[in-house]
Amino acid sequence: MKGPPQLVPPIVFRRRNLPPKPKDTVASLLLCPNCNHDMLLFGVEPEGPKGDLYTFECDKCGRIEIRGVRIR
Repeated sequence: MKGPPQLVPPIVFRRRNLPPKPKDTVASLLLCPNCNHDMLLFGVEPEGPKGDLYTFECDKCGRIEIRGVRIR
């Protein structure tokens, strides 16, 4: 027997060290009300049969915005 398995330390991803995204290739969905920076789509959740909740996060100041979107 080799003994108990070795645990590997988790990999930490830092948002601030990501390369800058090209501004001319992606249109902004939402601007942050705090710092006027692009907000990133963080997640989509079903709200019910007629809509979804979209969660946005500002990668500059960390503000969270949740918007309801109606499905047709």
